Amino acid sequence: GFDVAGKTGTAQIAGEDGRYLTGRENYVFSFMGMAPKDDPQLLVYVAVQQPQLKATETGSAPVSKIFNPVMKNSLHYLNITPKETKKEEKQEEKQLEMPDFTGKRAKSAEKEAQDSSLVPVTIGDGLAVKEQYPKAGEAVLPNQRVFLKADGKITLPDMTGWSKRDALRFGAMAGIHIETSGQGYVKSQNVKAGKQL
Repeated sequence: GFDVAGKTGTAQIAGEDGRYLTGRENYVFSFMGMAPKDDPQLLVYVAVQQPQLKATETGSAPVSKIFNPVMKNSLHYLNITPKETKKEEKQEEKQLEMPDFTGKRAKSAEKEAQDSSLVPVTIGDGLAVKEQYPKAGEAVLPNQRVFLKADGKITLPDMTGWSKRDALRFGAMAGIHIETSGQGYVKSQNVKAGKQL
């Protein structure tokens, strides 16, 4: 969601004999990038010396593997929000109305949510949906995570990649306290997925 501006760099490395090293890996590859492009708030410089490249990789591959997550996580940490892109604007035009799943069988509600391009998370192993978030009739986006609460035993899902908001919403609906460290998206959890709560 962030536009980045930057410049790549490739520097030769001098050997002990005073001559430059040869070979496609014997360079210092670098990238200086700033984001957001139109109003830079953060500048990141990455340099990688003599990376071990795969047959199809160029020197920019190991640099981007470092730059991209560092820049993204840093922007999230600083609470800098991405500007709306055309892709996001198009997605907003495709807003859906949240169906009413309450009272429906949990399994059929899950399937209906998936058929509506939503990502259902069922809380509890009961037969029927007792509560849902977002509420019926609210605007939702395609591929948005929605929560369906049923009675019964609750199993902790794998929250890797979830937004902080979704993780906290799950906790609120499941009746458990979730403590977070950092901003952005879930990287790890101290209670393993699949554990019964």
